[in-house]
Amino acid sequence: MKKKTKEKLNQVLIFLVKFNLLAIPLYILILLDFSVPPLQNFVALLSHKLLLAMGIQSNLNQHNLIAIKEFKMFFVEISMDCTGWKSFYALFALTIATPKIKIRKKILFLFISIPLLFFINIARIALTIYLSLIQPESFGFVHDFLWQWGLTLTIIGTWVVWLKIEKRI
Repeated sequence: MKKKTKEKLNQVLIFLVKFNLLAIPLYILILLDFSVPPLQNFVALLSHKLLLAMGIQSNLNQHNLIAIKEFKMFFVEISMDCTGWKSFYALFALTIATPKIKIRKKILFLFISIPLLFFINIARIALTIYLSLIQPESFGFVHDFLWQWGLTLTIIGTWVVWLKIEKRI
């Protein structure tokens, strides 16, 4: 095997080991039913404000939202999973596990990308509520399929763009 190929395979192995080790705290937090109610309330507040800006009447009670459009009403609880914390952690783990990039560049990327991902998540919540008001049957598809995959692709896409900027791929 060529030396360059062997070095690349070693880098991939190091990445996979680091990434999987970083996954351990995620699974522990999930098992412990990790929750931060102030974060849930904050996400609900921002979603509420965005709904109002979109012209949708919305009422807020801590992390519970009721959206009203014409004669339709939609109730949603902003759970801990809705805050996007798993997405932030996944992007963090991908970034930290990436070999041959200085920690300063990784931290700078995280300072830019995590807030971006946070606001994309707020838009995701507001758009899901909006679409559910228009077509209530669409909630399951939009929430469980479209946005799950959409957020996953956003995380991976953000990371890949950063790798291209860093000239790693």
